[in-house]
Amino acid sequence: FYAGTSDRSLSSFSGSTAIFNCSSQGYGGCVSFYYGEASSSSAFSFSGTTTMWNCFSRNGAGGCVAVAHNGLSIGSNTSFSGATTMSNCSSGGFGGCVSVYYASSARNSSSLFRGITTFSNCSSGGLGGCASVFHIAPSENSMLAFRDVTRMTNCSSSADGGCVSLYYSENSSNSGVSFSGITSMANCLSLQSGGCVSLAWTGRTVEGVHASLSNVSVDSSSSQERGGAISLTSGAENWKSILFLLQNISITQSKAIAPSSYGGAISVQCASDRPKQIAEQRLAQWTHSCTAIMHNVSLLQVQSDYGGGIYVSNGLHQYSRVHVVSGTGRRSGGAFHIEGTASLACASCEFRNCSSTSAGASAVLMASKGPLALSDVAVHPPAQTGSVVQALVAVNISVQSLSVSCPAGYSYAQASTVLTQASFPWVRQSPLCCEYQSYQSACTACPKNMYALAGGSTSHPNVSCTPVPYGAQSSGAANIEARPGYWGTPYPTSDMIAMYFCPEGYCCPGPETCSPVSYCHDNRAGVLCGSCKVGYTQLYSAVGCAPDATCGQTWYYPVAVVFALALALYVLYWNSNSTSGMTGVMVNFYQLVPFFLVSVTESDLWERGVSDFFNLRVPFFHAGDTPVGEHKTGLCPIVGLGAVGKMVLHLFVPVLLAVVLAVLYIVQSQMGKRKGVSERYILASLRLVMLAYVSVLESTFSLLHCVPVMGEARLFLAGDIVCYQSWQVFLFFVVIILYAFPFLFLWWQRVYARKMPDRVRAAVQGKYRPGCSYWECVILVRRLLIVSVFAFEVDVFTRLMVLAVLSVANLLIHERMKPFKCQMTNIFDGVVHFGLCVVAIINVRNAGFVEDATIPEGPSAATSDQLITAQSVMILLPLALYCAWMAIKYGGRWIRRFRRWRANLHGRGTEEQPQQRSERRWAEMSAALLK
Repeated sequence: FYAGTSDRSLSSFSGSTAIFNCSSQGYGGCVSFYYGEASSSSAFSFSGTTTMWNCFSRNGAGGCVAVAHNGLSIGSNTSFSGATTMSNCSSGGFGGCVSVYYASSARNSSSLFRGITTFSNCSSGGLGGCASVFHIAPSENSMLAFRDVTRMTNCSSSADGGCVSLYYSENSSNSGVSFSGITSMANCLSLQSGGCVSLAWTGRTVEGVHASLSNVSVDSSSSQERGGAISLTSGAENWKSILFLLQNISITQSKAIAPSSYGGAISVQCASDRPKQIAEQRLAQWTHSCTAIMHNVSLLQVQSDYGGGIYVSNGLHQYSRVHVVSGTGRRSGGAFHIEGTASLACASCEFRNCSSTSAGASAVLMASKGPLALSDVAVHPPAQTGSVVQALVAVNISVQSLSVSCPAGYSYAQASTVLTQASFPWVRQSPLCCEYQSYQSACTACPKNMYALAGGSTSHPNVSCTPVPYGAQSSGAANIEARPGYWGTPYPTSDMIAMYFCPEGYCCPGPETCSPVSYCHDNRAGVLCGSCKVGYTQLYSAVGCAPDATCGQTWYYPVAVVFALALALYVLYWNSNSTSGMTGVMVNFYQLVPFFLVSVTESDLWERGVSDFFNLRVPFFHAGDTPVGEHKTGLCPIVGLGAVGKMVLHLFVPVLLAVVLAVLYIVQSQMGKRKGVSERYILASLRLVMLAYVSVLESTFSLLHCVPVMGEARLFLAGDIVCYQSWQVFLFFVVIILYAFPFLFLWWQRVYARKMPDRVRAAVQGKYRPGCSYWECVILVRRLLIVSVFAFEVDVFTRLMVLAVLSVANLLIHERMKPFKCQMTNIFDGVVHFGLCVVAIINVRNAGFVEDATIPEGPSAATSDQLITAQSVMILLPLALYCAWMAIKYGGRWIRRFRRWRANLHGRGTEEQPQQRSERRWAEMSAALLK
């Protein structure tokens, strides 16, 4: 502490210095140097290795070190050299780590940081979160320099300069600032200007300023008002020779966040320019207050209200190799915003994905009356209609080699207009100027329901907007989305998109549209979403795909074997004549009902599970529609199962059943069993064929259903497979047999009717009335038509309309013919046909919603819920009636047998008891009711 004048004072820390856990109420939490009067040739230095941490100055400046000159200072020098580290330091005033303060005039002063300087976790309540140099009196020949390697992280200030602040509040001359070597700053915050660095000259007279920032990198910085990373201000009334030089600057994730903020990365605000006094000039010319030169500057992810990358007010600005990527000007200028009378010359610059969220230009907005010169500038705007480069009121606009590449779906246009005060009175003109110009280059999007995959540019400005194909919709530009149930892909030879209907549940699920047009649902991928993603397997019980790790359920195979054995006992020993055809009617209903359902939803999982049972598949009532994270669970017994393998696996139980019957026949034949074995197995084989006919039809037709995709036939269920493979040739012969089978069966009935064994003839013809012995063939044809429509008609609404017509026709034919001998069976068959008609009509309505990509709302939603309930009732009704009929027909008989067995067990006589008499009367009444 020097209370009086001092001359040639020297304070030096050399070697290894460590100071920690220190605090003060005034200046300097660790070290304070105070000059109360005039001083000359004073020097203060740290050399060697200096470490300071956990230092705090509560009310004064300099959390670690404070140097204050309260009187005239001549030739003062503050120096940090060697390796300097300051961390966890803060001050209530200026300079969270270091503060150099000049309260009176200063000449030939310098502050130097060289070597390796590290500031971390520093904060201040005033200027400069890490370091502050503050001149509140006139200064001359002052210097601030950071050399060699400087690192500043996690620094903040409540005023200007989150890391470094240099502030001249009075006149200054020949002042310099230099950042050389390698300077890195990260996580910097300022509550006013300059998130990392703030350099300000605000005196009335400023001359000879040279501020140079080289090799500076900034990662994550923010300020409230100006310059999210760097703020340069020159606000003098009298100025001369002010130069700002920035080169090799990299700034990432910088923003100015307050309303009406300026310069998301860099703000350069110069004093007002002066118009040149030139008589009879046509265009305005200016004497600029400052010159800003930027070279090799890269700005990434920067934003503010005005000038997401750089904000400029007044001065002469010469920029080269300035790259701005993802700059956002919330009001104008995603890359640059130029105001006042600034002159901008930009060469070899690039602006990519720079946007403005309001009416301002997306890349460069020139709101200045100064000249604008652009050469070798490339602009790649985002998908946003609006100006790319716009000069509102400028003079001497020169645009050379401007390359604009509009995004897909946008056309390019540019225009230049001469503005005069007569035609545009709102233009404020200089008294010496009579003409201004405006310039605009813009990208314009294709209108709604039009799209283009190419974008306009300066070389090819116009694009051809094409109407969206059916199956897609567009809000304009290239924003084309797939409607529910459709999948799209671009043509390889043109900028157009082709849309294709995909299998139900494969692609866009609805009710909203999906982006991109090639969107696949439930972990599917490929052409028409016909395969699973890598590492996923096709679910056997649903249309989606599950992770390979959740597949490979081995329990499926023993369950399938038990199921096949149970079916073998049924086809071998069930007496179909005793049911008068009721069982066949019910089986036929549940085999066909899934073809009338539009989609797999939570409301019809149990219905499809019941249908799987009657189609000789292991019923799996939980169809894998429960999400587990992003995945779905379900039955997938084979890892790597695809759509083709799934259809083949549908035939696993019928094939297994055929093998079981063959083995049993061979065993019984070798054992020399009684006569009638051949008849029983002929009848069992016939029942197996009738039961498996629908499953074989569905699997075979699905494996042959090909659709054209990009001029090439593809398997509809597995779009990655090109059609007409060698295995499909075999299936063509199978299809011929399947189509011919009903007619071959009819021919066999007619030719070999008399040669049939009695049991076989009774099973085939015995349940039908005379004249309708061929009705089994009619049932086969009905199945063939319904499965064919389901397999080959891809349009949901058309398919349901055809199926509804077929179901109504079948109902009318049945009511006309009444083919069964038993009147109760005819009534039951009529109820079944009516149920199919109701289900078909309900799903025609649902198909309409699917086609329009809408969901029922309001009263329609309530109606849909009621119809779903009605559909469930109609699907359950045949099974309920069948069970009731079986109970009436066989209940009394089994009760009577049980009573007789119990009477014999207790040695009672054969005389008819009252209970037996009651059972006999119940049986007679049941028989009369059935008759």
